[in-house]
Amino acid sequence: MNILFAYIHAVNPIKGGTERVTWAVATALKKKGHSVYFLATHAMQADAPFTDQPEYILIDAKASHEERKQKVITTCRELNIDVVINECAEVGLNSIFSNKVLDGVRVISCTHLDIYGLVKYFHRPNPRSGIKRAVLSFLSFCGIQPYYFKYYRKYKKIFKEVVQVSDAVVVVTPVIAEQLRRFTGEKSARIVSILNPLTIACEQPRYDAQVKEKMLLYVGRLSHTKNVDLLLKAWRKISNRYPEWKLEIAGDGDEWEYLHDLVAKYHIPRVHFHGRVSNLSALYSRAEYLLLPSDSESFSCVVLESMAYGCHPIVFDYPSSPIVIPSPRLGTRVRRRSCWAYARAVANAIDTGRTNREEMDNVAQHLSQFDMNKIVLQWLALLE
Repeated sequence: MNILFAYIHAVNPIKGGTERVTWAVATALKKKGHSVYFLATHAMQADAPFTDQPEYILIDAKASHEERKQKVITTCRELNIDVVINECAEVGLNSIFSNKVLDGVRVISCTHLDIYGLVKYFHRPNPRSGIKRAVLSFLSFCGIQPYYFKYYRKYKKIFKEVVQVSDAVVVVTPVIAEQLRRFTGEKSARIVSILNPLTIACEQPRYDAQVKEKMLLYVGRLSHTKNVDLLLKAWRKISNRYPEWKLEIAGDGDEWEYLHDLVAKYHIPRVHFHGRVSNLSALYSRAEYLLLPSDSESFSCVVLESMAYGCHPIVFDYPSSPIVIPSPRLGTRVRRRSCWAYARAVANAIDTGRTNREEMDNVAQHLSQFDMNKIVLQWLALLE
């Protein structure tokens, strides 16, 4: 088959988990003999440190909607595309990537998000009027979000359209599939779950005591949805108790300056920002614990990746976390979403020496279900 992967920008596997998964699935399908193409509405950043960049078809983001639609139709016709895999279903391009528009092309839409988390972290407007800002702040203080239902309706409309224009909608876990069915009211069997593959791993999961350090590690975007500020505040509460331990943060994002300012303002000790890292394996190998304070994850590839290198993950109990961390022996799921609860969970892990040193056989057995060779068979079954 000729398969076209569509994403917002050119796929860069070191930028995030979604792109690593997209790249891994595309590569696996290519190895199975299928022809794979990439299409993007935004070009890759010029300074992207990814050298093995795939060739992609670029649609001018400044072009009109109708011009972009015609470009996609023409591309599919010229390349004789059989399947379009729309990896950006939630951004509202469903009037283009639609089986009603792309005649003779099957459309598979993918969402890698926690559906209710997407609504929870909507972008709150910041009106110019001081009176309106004051009213919004007061309502928020009282626990009232006047824009919540507006964004709830917006995303409900988008996801209902996704289901209607797709031959299949792929989500990352059965939990998210059920979320999507409840959220949209669509009971369609076309909503299917395919687990994310393990994209960064050694040949055999291992715990290397010779390179392990007294190190806590965060990997991910530096954005408000990831609660990195909560992580820093939690570390501030316990850092004096553990003077030999350090916190390292890998990733970049729009909160880069804010988080640096937070560290400086509160004099939070032993925090190192790496920025975007191309070789995460080296960090995973050194870290004893992976910290993920986000409460709106749909899957989180970094948890599995870190397990493969002997890290003990400590995460908030997000909807799909029981699938990613099925046992307290493999990782810690913090039930209560608060800074104090997270700080206590990290301190307890350090105090009790709860690591994955003795659990690597169980880790290997757990990670085997996320093996790319198994995941690609599910994709092939769906495509065929």
